[in-house]
Amino acid sequence: MGAGGVWATVSVLATLLLLRVCEGVFIEDLRVPAVVEHNANATAVLDCVYDLAARESDLVTVKWFFKDENHLVYQWGKGLAPAGSGILRGRLDLEHIASRHALKKHRALIIQNPTIELSGNYICKVSTKENVVTGTKKMIVYAPARAMNLTQERNSESSINISCSAEGAFPVPRLDIYMKQESRQTRIRLKKVKSVASMTEEGVFDATAHVHLLDSEIDPRALFECMMTIPDTQYSLKRVIKYHRGGKMADTSAPPLSSHPVLLTAGVLLLWSCSLCDTS
Repeated sequence: MGAGGVWATVSVLATLLLLRVCEGVFIEDLRVPAVVEHNANATAVLDCVYDLAARESDLVTVKWFFKDENHLVYQWGKGLAPAGSGILRGRLDLEHIASRHALKKHRALIIQNPTIELSGNYICKVSTKENVVTGTKKMIVYAPARAMNLTQERNSESSINISCSAEGAFPVPRLDIYMKQESRQTRIRLKKVKSVASMTEEGVFDATAHVHLLDSEIDPRALFECMMTIPDTQYSLKRVIKYHRGGKMADTSAPPLSSHPVLLTAGVLLLWSCSLCDTS
């Protein structure tokens, strides 16, 4: 880059900096955890990091909203005590100090023991006499499955049914059923898997998936694997059983083989089916 290009870049950066200073207030960073676990006695810290122009020294108001700006859940400003409202009334740590700066002291939202009804978008709104700025980020509060089972049942002399179920998860879990040979790592995601998920009175979901297979389609040494995932998280559970030509067989007592903390908008009943066959 030549001298002219360097000076042009410096000029642009200087202009942007001047504009930001003249704005009054601007949000530098909106720190919202992408995923937290339901009812885990943890604390979720949502911090709205903003900066102020030098002359902005007498009027700042910070408000937090849940889902949209019709649902105020927190507000604080110079001369005002921090106050929770709406769905977060009584669920916030109002003593938390986010900054030593007097006009940034209580900018953060500290949610104690988040639960699934708190999944959604969080909006920070900072106001001064010069301007108003907002920022939005989503937080998912997920619930691990309470139980997961994988079973094989014989439908006829020549066919079986593989069924996988998960209970008490949130948001809606996804169930995929795979087949692979015991001696190989390659697995095939089965076609024509039919699945259903229903919401319980607690607001979590029970889900099942099943597939009908002919014995002629199955290698005698095959394993069946069910993988449960929660979309937009890294949480997963897995169950594995061996194919056999006898009667009923189930994997109901094995502990999770993988479980890692990690949105779907769901109705009371969701139906879907697998129509592709992948290898992974």
